[in-house]
Amino acid sequence: MVEEIDQAPPKTRIALLDAMQTGSVTVGGQTYRLPEPFHVVATLNPNNPNDAYPFTNAQLDQFLFHLRLNYPSRADEIQIMKASGSTRAELTHVADARQIAAFQQVVRRMLVGDHVFAYVADLVRASRPKEAGAAKWVNDWVNWGAGPRASQSLILSAKTWAAMAGRVHVTTDDIRASVLSVLRHRIKPTPRAEADGLTPDAIIKKLIDSVPVPTKRA
Repeated sequence: MVEEIDQAPPKTRIALLDAMQTGSVTVGGQTYRLPEPFHVVATLNPNNPNDAYPFTNAQLDQFLFHLRLNYPSRADEIQIMKASGSTRAELTHVADARQIAAFQQVVRRMLVGDHVFAYVADLVRASRPKEAGAAKWVNDWVNWGAGPRASQSLILSAKTWAAMAGRVHVTTDDIRASVLSVLRHRIKPTPRAEADGLTPDAIIKKLIDSVPVPTKRA
C-alpha cells in the first residue's frame, strides 16, 4: 500500500516501479525476490495543486487499473461511524497466498475467442491519434493514446470479470465492463479537449460508442 504516490520523490517512485516490474529489490548490491503474490495499491490526490513530480506515460502504464473512489453510501457511512473507536475491528481471513496464486492461474487459463481479441485491438488502436484510420475527433482530442500494455491489461481484466461471473470464456461485455478502469490513466486529452471539459472517461465512452463490436466469426 502506497499512500499519495504522486508526492513521492522520483527516486522512491522509480524504485517502487522497478520492484513492480521485476518482482525483486536490490539493496547493497544484493538482489532479493519479493514474495508472491505481490500486489501494489497506490493512492493519489487528484485535487493536490502541488504536483511536484508528475508521472510519465510509461510510469502510469505500469499500473493495471486506475480506480475512482466516490464517497461512501449513507448506510456505509453510518457503519463507519458506528465502528469508529468502539471496538477493535475483527478481520476475517478470506484466502491465503497459495489460494490467491491458484486463482491467478485459473484466470490466466480463461478462454478468449478471436472476436474478443479483435475487439480489444480495435478499441485500443482507435484511441491513438495519427493511427491509420483514427477518427478526426481522436486527433483533435487525444494527445497520446493507449499502448500494447493496455491491450494485455484489458484481456487480463476481462478474464477476471468472466471468472467472477462463473464463466470459463470471455465476452465483449467483459471488455466493456473493464475498459474505463484500464484505459483512463493511459489516455491523455489534448489541451483543447481539457479546455472543453473533456475527461479521459468521456473520451473512452465515445470510443466504446464508435468502435463496432465484432461477431464471433470476425
